[in-house]
Amino acid sequence: MAPKIHFGQDAFLIHIKESHILVGNGPSFMDVEIAATIKADGVEEKKYIQDIVATKKKEGIVIQLPESTISYVNETVDAKRAKEFQADVLVLTAPNEKLISKVQPRLCVLMNSTVYKARELHQKTGVQVIASQHGTTIDLNDYNAISKQKSLSQFKAKE
Repeated sequence: MAPKIHFGQDAFLIHIKESHILVGNGPSFMDVEIAATIKADGVEEKKYIQDIVATKKKEGIVIQLPESTISYVNETVDAKRAKEFQADVLVLTAPNEKLISKVQPRLCVLMNSTVYKARELHQKTGVQVIASQHGTTIDLNDYNAISKQKSLSQFKAKE
């Protein structure tokens, strides 16, 4: 099962298997059991939660899931440090065209933004950009945000 992301006002939940991880500075907004909370508090550290590695940075968090990588950026990132936030899914609290262009994620989510801003950034960067509001749920499979590359060797030619 691919992870799902549930967005709130200032935080989001990543639903993986039977648990949820709360990411960001807001309170939990769903009545679910939280396995861990990762706050974007500017403290640089690594956290290990089940089979997930969360690397906290000054400007946000990089979350390595078994199926994909999600980067959450809550501050402005210097273009020189953009590669540190390389991910399949880039979650931004504010539009940042330069960061989207440098990271080139499979999907970019603008928290608390408008569809018009998302379309504008999609046209400028070529990256699939969507806007989220409180209550938005995104299934990463629906947006091809899972980094599964199938090898041709598993397919056999018919004889």
